[in-house]
Amino acid sequence: MNNNQSHTTNRHSQTTGQSDPARPFHYFVAIMSMEPRGLRTMQVEVHLSRRITTMDEVKDVQEWARTTHHLSNPMIIGFTLLRNDLADRRRTRS
Repeated sequence: MNNNQSHTTNRHSQTTGQSDPARPFHYFVAIMSMEPRGLRTMQVEVHLSRRITTMDEVKDVQEWARTTHHLSNPMIIGFTLLRNDLADRRRTRS
């Protein structure tokens, strides 16, 4: 994490389709984890407070998946930005 911030679930939110002004970046994230009972895959939408631009931020999402979804070895196999509410707000003001 930048600035020695620790991982907390209040910075990440699995979406219910509602926007949260504190988390304007909406990502589709594909996760794979080898579990004792076999391979587990999942796709989730995650709201973040900032863009994913570094591997540290990818690792932070992995840790969120480990904690929130009780995965023993989550690996982010892909992600894409679905929506940026900050850009949408700028567009509507113009």
